[in-house]
Amino acid sequence: MQWMWNRHVFKRRFRTSRYAVAAFEFAALICLVVCASAQTPDAVWSGQVQCSLSVQLSGYSHKETQTWRLTGEPPRMQGSIAVYPATWTPSSDGSSQRTVNAQVTASQWKSSSTPISAPIGMFLRVNGSLVIKSFHSLLSAPKAITITRQVSLLGTTPTLSTVQYAADEWIMPPIEMAGATSAISGAGTTLVGATAFPERAGGSAQTANCTWQFTKGAASGTGNSSTTMSPIPQQPLQLTIVPVISDVSPNNVLEGQHNLPVVITGSFTHFINGLTTVDFGAPNLITVKSVSVTSPTMLTAYINVVPLGSTPVPGGKFNITVITHSPTALSVQPGTMIPPDETASLAGAFTVMTSGLIQYHFPATLSPNTGQQGQSMTVTITGTNTHFVQGVTQIDQSALSTQRISAPVLTVTSPTTATATFTILPAAPTGTSMYTLFVITKTTQSLETASGDFTITPIPDAFSHGPNPTSGVDIYGAEPKTFDGQLASLTGQDWFWLECDKPTCTISLQNVSAPTNIVVDALDTNLNGVSSTTQQSNSLPQSSGSTMKIVGNSAFYYLRVRATAWDLSHPKYSLVITGTPQ
Repeated sequence: MQWMWNRHVFKRRFRTSRYAVAAFEFAALICLVVCASAQTPDAVWSGQVQCSLSVQLSGYSHKETQTWRLTGEPPRMQGSIAVYPATWTPSSDGSSQRTVNAQVTASQWKSSSTPISAPIGMFLRVNGSLVIKSFHSLLSAPKAITITRQVSLLGTTPTLSTVQYAADEWIMPPIEMAGATSAISGAGTTLVGATAFPERAGGSAQTANCTWQFTKGAASGTGNSSTTMSPIPQQPLQLTIVPVISDVSPNNVLEGQHNLPVVITGSFTHFINGLTTVDFGAPNLITVKSVSVTSPTMLTAYINVVPLGSTPVPGGKFNITVITHSPTALSVQPGTMIPPDETASLAGAFTVMTSGLIQYHFPATLSPNTGQQGQSMTVTITGTNTHFVQGVTQIDQSALSTQRISAPVLTVTSPTTATATFTILPAAPTGTSMYTLFVITKTTQSLETASGDFTITPIPDAFSHGPNPTSGVDIYGAEPKTFDGQLASLTGQDWFWLECDKPTCTISLQNVSAPTNIVVDALDTNLNGVSSTTQQSNSLPQSSGSTMKIVGNSAFYYLRVRATAWDLSHPKYSLVITGTPQ
């Protein structure tokens, strides 16, 4: 029994020793191959891996290249892995432009970094394949990316700022080549995370395309000229806003319609009343009656489709072009940035369709033809050659009407006369362009429309609109006095006088319409500035507080209210004036 146990132990030890010898021989073989290449100067590897990507999105562009290059120095052995000295270098540039309400931000960036040590490991697998992979933790190049931002807002001077961020290393794709070779080349990909792109919030990961080429025994920097990194050219910084049309509503219309409102929304645009024109690319089919600008990025074009008596045309898509012409005089506030003849367009943006109905359109007169915001009224409609029918003829409740009037009721008194009762909405748009009231008579075979222009005016405030006002207030108690105002025009001003019989008077500016920047100036009797307060709405530049205090004790002042930046035709505001102790 003892002999048998000793023989079993001997066999097991012999097997173990045999495995150990085999492992030692294999390790020695690997070391012989790799170590020999590490110690033999003509067997040193040279070459590089280079990965590039290009992201092109609406308002965003980014190009980047990252390169890992062997230095040409001999490797050091770490176990069975030959660790070659190498460097990592990032190179990128890009630009973006985005708008939030009336604020446009343009950015441009580029990266510049000296090569950073990034060792690369090489080793042989059991099957004889050569593996090349990164042999270091992910790197970062501090302050490698320089971003310059320009923030523009209609009515203000653009501001420039510069920030620096780190450039982060991508994952170098691992390479595996079967069989012994002295030249390696190939291609692959690596995934770049969504957070790796400057000035881009959100989005998805992107795939970078990679190429590599390595040569054994060539001197550093030779034998691989075709893949030597060419730095991305860095152009002088030029922040250029490219205006575009981003939305058209509605984007289709039936032929035969008259004074149809088409709302056009732009990005990075600077629309201005009187300077902006719209072309639908079909002069014999679509004519623009008027254009009303509500903000630098939004306007309404009122169009006629197919003049009366013309032959219906088949459906088709048309291009919309919006041109903002350069001001020929000081028609805008100082600091307004308007490129010469700014053009924004959108191909195939508008469709004209046939209705299948015989269409007629007749003019009509309205009496009265004007009303104030919030006013309830009755209007007499007189048509020419119309065929009004009680219960059939109605006031058109399109998107245009529902934004301006509510609860319309039409009473037909004859084929050519009717009365309409409605209430003008308190927030109905106002301005120089006129609203058109449509009356529609639709049958199974025809569509008859009659329309007349109707002007909506803002609710007048109680203030004068120039120096030496006749309206004002005497503050002699602690009870606050509140004034609700609305500027009559973008360049208009509200004035009133203030006599403060308390030791001091506090003026608070509140409820400013968004987005607008309202400034209240307190002036003495010689119209010299004494104090000022301001309040901004969202999307406008930050400013100081919205209250101010002025000395009282029977002092007399003029208060001037004006807008210095805006996105509205008639911005509203409230003033609260309170007498306070010293």
